[in-house]
Amino acid sequence: MLESLKLLLNITETNEDNKLILLIDLATSDFEDLTNAIALDNENIVLRMAKVMYQKLGREDIKSESYDGADYDYKYPADLLRVIESKSQVIIW
Repeated sequence: MLESLKLLLNITETNEDNKLILLIDLATSDFEDLTNAIALDNENIVLRMAKVMYQKLGREDIKSESYDGADYDYKYPADLLRVIESKSQVIIW
């Protein structure tokens, strides 16, 4: 999954590998917590979540900003949230 994330982020060096592995682990945990589904079957969603996490690094306290006429929103995009929600599994105890 590391190589796929690096490809998504256009990263060719190895100096950020440890950070990217951690983000993949965090995204995996978040996905499983949000959906009660196994992340292994949903790697594409986890990769998208990790990409958003990477882009948000250093900007955790900023919800959105404008720069040079463009608006940037730092939460999960609505389309990704819909996909995450669609993978939710109900757990009956």
